Amino acid sequence: LRPKLLSAVDSTQKAKQLVKSVLKLSRHSLEAAIALLRALRPAAVSHADLEEEVAASESGSSFLEFKLYTMLGYLRECGENVVFHVKAGNINWPMGLYISLVHVWAVIGVFKLSQCAPETLLWAFLLWPISGLGITGGVHRLWAHRSYEGGHIVRCFLMLCNSIANQGSIYHWARDHRGHHKHSGTGADP
Repeated sequence: LRPKLLSAVDSTQKAKQLVKSVLKLSRHSLEAAIALLRALRPAAVSHADLEEEVAASESGSSFLEFKLYTMLGYLRECGENVVFHVKAGNINWPMGLYISLVHVWAVIGVFKLSQCAPETLLWAFLLWPISGLGITGGVHRLWAHRSYEGGHIVRCFLMLCNSIANQGSIYHWARDHRGHHKHSGTGADP
């Protein structure tokens, strides 16, 4: 227990040093760090948090230190979860590879944005809310929760919107989401 405790103290000190070096940045950089936190974990930082951080940075205290420390803890927890699933032997390797490659392609795509025609970018931004409608209004509310009933035309339209989102079949998405609600907070949560 003692080596683990010392390791945790060492990690905490390193995290605090990292946070302190980040806090020395300008106000603009603080806002960029908060935007990065929002992108990594949207629930971690709200607009009110940003206002509090700006006020705290002016008064000398550090609300951002707490947020960054929380984010580092979240990332450590993610790493621990990966190690746990590797040891348990229950990682879905094809899905893990797919998710990894999608992110690699996304980074490559960012560097290719300057080569895209404006029409292509406009089309991509138009497809974004359409695919979101397929997930939120279709597979989530219509098929997983059965919040409403849709006619054949509505169902067909939402099915096509869902296919743009690239999140798998309606059947599997709805099944996994129902399982998530049934087993939320337990080891059986998909």
